[in-house]
Amino acid sequence: MMGNRKAMIIIIIFVIVTCTCGCGSTAKYKELTVPEIAGTDSNYQLYKVKRHDIHKEITLDGTLIPAKEYSMCFYTSGAYIKSVNVKEGDMVEKGQVLAELDTDSINFRISLQEIRLKKMNLILENLISSNGKERDVKSVQLDIEKNQIILENLKKELANSKLISNVSGKVIGSEIVKAGNRVRMNQPVINIADLEQIQVECKDEKVGKLKIGMIAKIVYNDESINGDVAAIVEKGVENSSSKIARVNIDKLPRRYKFGEIVEVTISLGMRENVIAVPKNYVKSTDKYSIVQVWQKGSKVIRYVEIGVENDSEVEIVSGLKEDEEIVRFY
Repeated sequence: MMGNRKAMIIIIIFVIVTCTCGCGSTAKYKELTVPEIAGTDSNYQLYKVKRHDIHKEITLDGTLIPAKEYSMCFYTSGAYIKSVNVKEGDMVEKGQVLAELDTDSINFRISLQEIRLKKMNLILENLISSNGKERDVKSVQLDIEKNQIILENLKKELANSKLISNVSGKVIGSEIVKAGNRVRMNQPVINIADLEQIQVECKDEKVGKLKIGMIAKIVYNDESINGDVAAIVEKGVENSSSKIARVNIDKLPRRYKFGEIVEVTISLGMRENVIAVPKNYVKSTDKYSIVQVWQKGSKVIRYVEIGVENDSEVEIVSGLKEDEEIVRFY
């Protein structure tokens, strides 16, 4: 049984070796080809080099803010809020009462002061009718004058107990005082934004490249609006500083809201009649830039020197000639 098995294995090995040798004499091997780096595929996307103007520009995200903001304050020495008549987002008109102070204390002091003055006037009348000393009469007259001034100031304070808006606009700010809060003199209580003038605020490291007066284009809800850089403000935060750009808008956008994000494109200048190509036809590193020139049906790598660039194009200072064709990088 064991001998038959060994014989069978030997026969199988012989058959395999024989078949393999026989096939080797007639088999045809297919060569493996390495793909060409410079191909001749007619589907390459080509660009014909030409001269034109190139605008150097940067695009930033910005936030809609009011160009003018007014802080409404009470002009009293310190009192408690009795009522607040507006909330954030409300539209207000010039002359509208925004908030009122608790006037109980002021009214009480006015009443006491009026009584004090009546008493002093009685004393003065008695002195005059009894031919009192001129010095005493003069002293009482001065006291009456002083307390009359105090009374007038208290009445002014009472008149200022109503916070009246001196502008028309929109109530803004995340915090508004509430009834029962104590307020100081000249403490901002309610902020109102002027809706007739708005700006865009841009916070970005690229702001350092901007200058006042540069032309801007603001895109908001598919609406394009012209503008210009109005100011560059430097703000410090915990031992560091950052620059913020304020951009004017030539006209009010439709249905805008403060705090919404807009796209701002600012022109940094223009180069006229230069060779400029789309960015995706140029590949750059820290050390060099290259393009693929289409020559006689093949791609040829060429080093180029680049100049100014924007979000879509780059200027070629040297390395390319007008009417040459280059291949897009993928």
